Order: sequence, then structure tokens, then C-alpha cells
Amino acid sequence: MRIEYVPLAQAVLWDRNPKRHDIGALIASIERHGFKDPPKFEPELNGGEGGFVEGNGRTIALRAMRQRGDGPPRGIAELDGDWAVPVLFGVDAPSQRAAEAYGVDHNALTMAGGDFDLTDHMRMWDKDFTELLEGLAQADELPVAFDGEDLDRLLVWSSISLDGKVVDDPSNEWEGMPEFENEENFGAIQSIKVHFATEKDIKDFSELIGQDVTMNTTYIWFPKQVRENLLAYKCEDES
Repeated sequence: MRIEYVPLAQAVLWDRNPKRHDIGALIASIERHGFKDPPKFEPELNGGEGGFVEGNGRTIALRAMRQRGDGPPRGIAELDGDWAVPVLFGVDAPSQRAAEAYGVDHNALTMAGGDFDLTDHMRMWDKDFTELLEGLAQADELPVAFDGEDLDRLLVWSSISLDGKVVDDPSNEWEGMPEFENEENFGAIQSIKVHFATEKDIKDFSELIGQDVTMNTTYIWFPKQVRENLLAYKCEDES
């Protein structure tokens, strides 16, 4: 196993990667902690052309940072005018399917040991994940994080149909249902992150908006919203 610095422009992502990413959060983490988790290059990935089996989101975050004109964060070097990324080489998978199974486990096993069920896991993956997992099972390369029963459940979920029609997007099935009208806007139209350099800045901001903001505050509404007792609401059958 070795680490080599590779120009960011030459970084090759996993083209079948089904993992969802929060690029904004990854950028914030890199800005705060530096780049400490090198992507792993797998030569068998992408049909034998090679690519990053892990670290795709982090690489996308780096590209976004460079595109907006940031300086290289800690852990990233500069090479001939480009950013250079530390990349892991070695301990290669023997096949593309084996590499993909590792890519799934590298992400999914971070949830092992917690009280997470299959629906919790699926929030991590996009709509192509079930197809990828099925292919891995057929190649006898099912990831450690999932077993045959998990795959069977996913295949059932992906093939559920109503009146002979496959349901790809459950939200579409609301079409034709009774209208629900509410003048209140319960959802935020935009959310932003605000960074504070000092505790005094937090105090000044708190006074400015007229709300209590402390080191433990994770979110606020502006203007301040009064928490409603949702238990007071109930549904009644009007049939």
C-alpha cells in the first residue's frame, strides 16, 4: 500500500457509484479538518480503466472548491498549477465486481453496530443501487453489509406495482387523490450555513436577530417560529 499525489484534473471517479453525497458538508469538513482521507484507486473499476472506489464525493468537493477559487486545503498539494490529491494504491481487488463490493462495504459498514434497518441504509444510495447489488450477487460478490434476504426485499420494493403498473416514484401515486390545502408554509424555502469565528460573534448574531443562539444551537427559524402541538391534529374518515 502506498500514497501518491495525483493531479486533481486526472482523478477518475467510479462511473457506477450509487452513493449519495452532501457536497456542501464535505467542503465544510475539508475546510475545517483538512483533507485526511485519501481516495483509493482500483485498476479493475470502470471496465478495467480504473477509478476511485472510495473518495468520489470528497474529490467532487475538491473540484468545487478549486472552481470557486479557493486555495488548496491542508493535505492537498500544488503540482504544475493544479491541485494534487493524495491517492491510495495497492491491495487491489481481483475484479470489477470485487472492487464494487468493497466500495459498497466501505460506506455501508460505517452504519454497522447501530440500530439501523434496511430502509435506513437505503437513504444512502440512489435508485441504481438495487441493480448494482443484484449484479454483485450474481457474480457471488455480495457485500458483507448486505445478505440475500436484504436483496430479496429490495427487489420486491423495486417491483411493487399498482394495477399492473410498476411504482418507480411513490409520490406520483398521489395524483388523483383528494386535495390538501393549507395556507401555512411549514417548509423552509432556503437553508444556509452561517460560520462564526468567535463566541462573541455568536452573541452579537443572537442579539441582532432577537433569538437565543448558543454553542449548542444546531438550527433556527427566521422569523422565530412557535412550536405547535402536533398531537392536537388528527385525521378523520369523511367517507
